[in-house]
Amino acid sequence: MKKIILIVLFLAIVYSCQSDDSGSNMEDTEDNSSNENENNEEEIFDLNLEFVIDENPQNDQSIGILTVENSEGESSYTIISEEHEGAINLDTSTGEVTVADRSFFDFEQHTQLEAVYEYTDNLGTRMINLIINISDIVEEQLILDYIERFWSGTSANFIFESNRLKSYHFQGGSSGCSTELEYEGDRIVFIDYNCGGSPGWGVYSDIWLTYNSNNEISNIETSSYNTELGQTFVQYFNLVWSGNRLDMTETISGDQWEIEFDDDFKVLSYIYNGIITNYTYSNSNLIEISSSNGFNAHLEFDTANNPLKNPLYQDLVWIDLFTHLSWGYNINIVNYYPDHELTNTNNVVYRQLNNSTRYYEYDYNPNNYPVIQWELDGVKFREYYYIE
Repeated sequence: MKKIILIVLFLAIVYSCQSDDSGSNMEDTEDNSSNENENNEEEIFDLNLEFVIDENPQNDQSIGILTVENSEGESSYTIISEEHEGAINLDTSTGEVTVADRSFFDFEQHTQLEAVYEYTDNLGTRMINLIINISDIVEEQLILDYIERFWSGTSANFIFESNRLKSYHFQGGSSGCSTELEYEGDRIVFIDYNCGGSPGWGVYSDIWLTYNSNNEISNIETSSYNTELGQTFVQYFNLVWSGNRLDMTETISGDQWEIEFDDDFKVLSYIYNGIITNYTYSNSNLIEISSSNGFNAHLEFDTANNPLKNPLYQDLVWIDLFTHLSWGYNINIVNYYPDHELTNTNNVVYRQLNNSTRYYEYDYNPNNYPVIQWELDGVKFREYYYIE
């Protein structure tokens, strides 16, 4: 159900905040003068410092030193708060700030990092508000043509029209799937999904999407013909949005799903059939899934560029969600665990743990994009091909 949350990334509700400014009493000039003096004194002790660093630095790279004027005697620095814990390191003796985790320094993810520190010397304590501005470096964003998985003879390729994903084709051994998308503006309104293999087996699905006035998906209708069973299955899904929560009901069976999101519309928890699944993220990557039925999965990442974070591929998440719906499955996320990078937007997976351990090594091109993924036993697992 991780896939469902990614839908919401394209249907985000914009929140706004308003604040009221109160006027000051201009009649009391003595109070005004007193306030100005107090503000001037505060500026001596409460420091606002800004550093600038290019995106994608190296770990342990120096960002700057928290310099406090008019210091006296021995001094030290204390961390009060960090907006993104684990992103930066502070030398509490020298005040030097360095990169702790370079993955946070991606301009497309964060343009600023903030932290508050306390500086103590013989003159007392001063609060330092630090802002680190991350500079954008224009990268050549490679367009992935197809992926080939050698261990099963599987390949996947993508076709684009007018900067939108038009179709997606998957071939694995004797079976394969083809998906075609239709749009109205930026919204997917129809998916044609066909999948089949050995004689007598195939699923042919039509999927229609309806939106409400808030540009949120409100209804999904699927019609799927199963050649093996010789039957057509029809489903109707009703979606109700309430802030950071989605309630989804299949109107024929009565099956219900409840999903809670964070403010970036990534799934935090998912409830279906009495099972609660929780999700943990780090820098836009899904790093852990844990469920009340005992399921647990953990992902770790390399710092290479993930080609599938290109916005051209954003609709892959729709394909995965709605084609699963069209099969008539009871969607239970704890039974579906990705072994690919589609659910992770920043870096590429190099290790996954879920009742088994899989490690990878990569060969990269000069743009730091993966071209070959190896398993540690020397078996070529995937090869990535890019549009020239």
